[in-house]
Amino acid sequence: MVIIVPIVAIAALASLAMGRMYTRRDPEPPAADLSAQNEFDARVARVAQAVDVIGAELQRISEDQRTLTKVLAEQKPADRRISGA
Repeated sequence: MVIIVPIVAIAALASLAMGRMYTRRDPEPPAADLSAQNEFDARVARVAQAVDVIGAELQRISEDQRTLTKVLAEQKPADRRISGA
């Protein structure tokens, strides 16, 4: 019984102290954190835009390559073009 009473008292005081700390904390981050977060968000947006542009360019290049391959496959061989056949 002698050990249980101090442990219960310490636990009650600790929970009260933690409750006060929780209610006193700042709900908004400091302005420096907001500016850093905004800068990070802007950088991520630029990277996303760059990835979209790269994807569009890769698609254009692959379409050009398919077209060129098709044209080259449909051509007559060089020896036939020379002979006029």
